[in-house]
Amino acid sequence: RSSELAILRESLHRATSTGHPVLVSVLGDPGIGKSRLADELTAIVEDDVPVLVGRARPFTDTATFSPAATIVGELAGLEEDEPPEKTRRRIHELADRTVPPGDAKRVVERLALLFGMAERPTHVSFVQDVQAGFVSLVDGLARERPAVLVFEDAHELRPPMLELIERLGSPARSGQRKALVLALARTTLLD
Repeated sequence: RSSELAILRESLHRATSTGHPVLVSVLGDPGIGKSRLADELTAIVEDDVPVLVGRARPFTDTATFSPAATIVGELAGLEEDEPPEKTRRRIHELADRTVPPGDAKRVVERLALLFGMAERPTHVSFVQDVQAGFVSLVDGLARERPAVLVFEDAHELRPPMLELIERLGSPARSGQRKALVLALARTTLLD
């Protein structure tokens, strides 16, 4: 386990020093310790490095992007059964803290799609909008300081969410993205 942990620490260091994200997939059979490895990494990262864990969440508008909605919900301090106005306000406050002022309104509209609070466009534009909003949020979080994103059970995710994870592991279009993106999955992900 120490060699795997060393690889993850070096990957975070590389993302931090280069400003380019690093995507690491941890594959293995159930019970082999994928989550434990991620927990060990999060225990040793600096206190100012946010660790964001994407998992299923019951009050999202779509199961496809529930890991992204989990992260948005945690960052915004959302609670289940909140009135839509309060949820939108919290998402707006999150965007104001993380993205450039000129982008905040558009990011809010895109992230609101995760919670059924915006007019749902066609499926294709829905996927593109959610992905763009989430990438903008992560870019804002990981521009100046590193961040760790952990996506659990990636083998169960739908293609649009997997595409989003891949996108997060690619260099940002502008600026830096100092992110370690960790996808935990069973080997069936490769099938």
